[in-house]
Amino acid sequence: MRTIRLLPVVLAICAGCGGGGVGSHDEAADETLKAMERFATILEGIRDKASADAATPKLEALGKDLDGLIEAVGKLGEPGEEEARKVAGKMLRGRGGLSERMDTVTARLDASGLAASIDALAAAVMGKFMTLVGKLGG
Repeated sequence: MRTIRLLPVVLAICAGCGGGGVGSHDEAADETLKAMERFATILEGIRDKASADAATPKLEALGKDLDGLIEAVGKLGEPGEEEARKVAGKMLRGRGGLSERMDTVTARLDASGLAASIDALAAAVMGKFMTLVGKLGG
């Protein structure tokens, strides 16, 4: 599952940037972290073909939410230098163990052969994360 293996890279990039949210860059960081947490949780719930199928609408909904987040980030404009540092610190602290979780879950999905059933959708979600990171200046 090469596509989902990019999440640790996205997390590392996000550690040095802001986030996407509704009213402020601080809220944007919170929303970005929540979306990354949600992605990891969805993938961790995939244990068999039935749960992979059940993950499809969850991944689609996450993708739609990321579209809204990307739009909101675009409307925020550039953060000031101090705010950018604050948000970068929040992102670094907030990402916690997500990289390790993603490494574990992607290895399990690869080994089980379940990765193929969600790879295209996961690729679309990852593309949206990469777009978000780009808009955040990462």
